[in-house]
Parts: sequence; structure tokens; C-alpha cells
Amino acid sequence: MTSTEIWEVSRAVILSLGGAGLILFSLSSLLSKIWADRILYRERHALDKELSNLQQKSSELMARLQAVIDRAQHVSRVTFDREFDTYKEAWDRVVDLRAAVLSLRPIMDYVDPKQSEDDRKRERLKRYYDSLAPFWNSYEKNRPFLPEQIYHEFSNLADITRKEEAYYRFDSPKEDVRKYWEDSLKHRDEIIGSCDKISNLIRARLLELSSIQQK
Repeated sequence: MTSTEIWEVSRAVILSLGGAGLILFSLSSLLSKIWADRILYRERHALDKELSNLQQKSSELMARLQAVIDRAQHVSRVTFDREFDTYKEAWDRVVDLRAAVLSLRPIMDYVDPKQSEDDRKRERLKRYYDSLAPFWNSYEKNRPFLPEQIYHEFSNLADITRKEEAYYRFDSPKEDVRKYWEDSLKHRDEIIGSCDKISNLIRARLLELSSIQQK
């Protein structure tokens, strides 16, 4: 049955019923509108409630994400401060060690004529040993917090200085003066090169930490 036919049938029923039919039809229309409004209200209320729940969950999620970001930034700052303090201490020790080991047999040397060769050696070696131990402690005790490449170069510098210390302790320019000073210059270049490499590695690492912290 088409909508036109339905309307014609309804019209015929209303006409046959007269005024009562018209009232019944009006009441039916009113009740339909009331029910439609109530259904619409319930649906709207349900949607509002669902939207409120979603907003609450979204706020909770954002709060958790912000907490994670804050913790990450805190950890990043702690890591930066820890490494910075380690590098600062270690570099101070590098400078002291470099000065001590290069003074074992400097090219331009001053010799006190009143001091024996053995006493002079003991004095210079003592200065070296006194600078080596703090340097070793500065990086070895912090090994878990250092990048492997930086730790390796610290260790390499310690090995090079030990080699120079051994050559100085057991060699003598009286035996082969040319080889004595050639070894000294070779070790000097290796020591200075290692110190420069440590400086560059530390500088690069601090720049890396700073860029991570700013993200």
C-alpha cells in the first residue's frame, strides 16, 4: 500500500468517526511527539554521558602521558648532571696526569746539580704516581655511567702514561741517547693525542646530552 493510499484510508476513518476521530488523531499525534521527544532526550543524554566519559578518559590519559614526559625529562637532567660532573672531575685529573708524565723527561729540562739522578727520578715518579691514582679512580669508579668509547680512551691514556713511566724508570740516555729521546717524543705525541681525543669525545657527548634534553 502506498503512502497516498494510507492517507486516504486514514482520512476516510476520521470522516466516519467525525469529531471523536479528529480528537483521537490529535491525541495520537501529541503522544507520538511526546514519545519522540522523550526518546530524543534519552539518546541525547546518553550521548552527553558517553562524551563526558570520553573527555574524562582523555584527561586521565593526557595526565599519565605528561607524568611519563616529566619523569623522562627528570631522568635526562639527572643523567646530564651525573655525566657532566664525572667529565669535569676526570678532565681535571687528565690535566694533572699529562703535566706529571710529560715532566718525567722533558725536552727542555732543568736539573738541580745538588740533586742526584736517583733522587730526581724518585721525585718525578712520585708526582706521576700521585696523579695517576686519582685519574684512574675518576673514570674506573664511574664506568657504568660512561659511554664505552670515552671509557676506552681514558683507559688508553692510562696505558700510554704507564709505558712512558716504565721507559723513564728503566732506560737511560747513557745507553742510547738517540733512542731514548725518540721514544720520549713518540710517547709525548701519543699522550697529547689521547688527551685531545678525550676532550673532543667529552665535548661531543655533552652536546648530544644537551640536544636530547631540549627535545
